[in-house]
Amino acid sequence: MAKFKKVATLCLALLMGCAVGMFATACNDDEVSSTPTNSEQTEVTDAYKFVVVYEDGTPAVGMQVQICKGTEVCLAPVATNAQGVSVVKTTFGEFAYDIHILNLPTGYTFNPEKTPATYGEVKITLKAA
Repeated sequence: MAKFKKVATLCLALLMGCAVGMFATACNDDEVSSTPTNSEQTEVTDAYKFVVVYEDGTPAVGMQVQICKGTEVCLAPVATNAQGVSVVKTTFGEFAYDIHILNLPTGYTFNPEKTPATYGEVKITLKAA
């Protein structure tokens, strides 16, 4: 019986290890990049690069930019960096996605509310209402 308990414990540990490995692989963030590289900040060819600024041109740091394809699919939000830049990569392809800023300051609106139908840079201006 003691031998069975040891074998069962070992099997359970292996099973849990495999489950954690599978979960980590399934949750890979290949679709979304939260830390743009220097090349992504100068030229974007396979993603949407959002530059979020206030009306006076000041970068809007820490804004949570999210894109959604209707009500079907929303990607994880990506925060803007110190330059107000957020790069979102998607495997769903080019599309006119709805833009959401999840932590938009109270009393502000933003424009535009949709991405262009092709990858590239999108400048988002936050305006006081």
